[in-house]
Amino acid sequence: MATFNGNKKAKLEANNRLSLPKHFFKAIDEDERNELLLTMETGSCILVYPRSRWDERLDRLADENFEENSGKLWKIRGLQQKMLPVKVDRLGRFYLPNNLKEKAGIDKEVTLLGMRTRIEIWPTDVLEEQIQKYAAK
Repeated sequence: MATFNGNKKAKLEANNRLSLPKHFFKAIDEDERNELLLTMETGSCILVYPRSRWDERLDRLADENFEENSGKLWKIRGLQQKMLPVKVDRLGRFYLPNNLKEKAGIDKEVTLLGMRTRIEIWPTDVLEEQIQKYAAK
């Protein structure tokens, strides 16, 4: 099962195509490399999951007991509503959908950050600001 560590700065190509760093692409099981799932929670980053990691997260959330109108259930609904599958080519390149790109405030330069079970795509300047802000606390 894929585990993602480290980070890499990258530039978004003119056609909104982005390349996964090799160490992230190779961490994904071969049978899952042709599709990734993209979604957003709050904030300025896009969450990237291989299918198995996404299913694992949903299973873990589904195992919890919560009321029909609980905040956690609505969080799951929101994540599912924004979920977009994207095709990945054999070189690890994929299209970043405009609606997610705009919501995240992504222009050209991004940082792909490995967060163990997922990859986060951040506008580089926003990520650096957030790290400085919370590292000072």
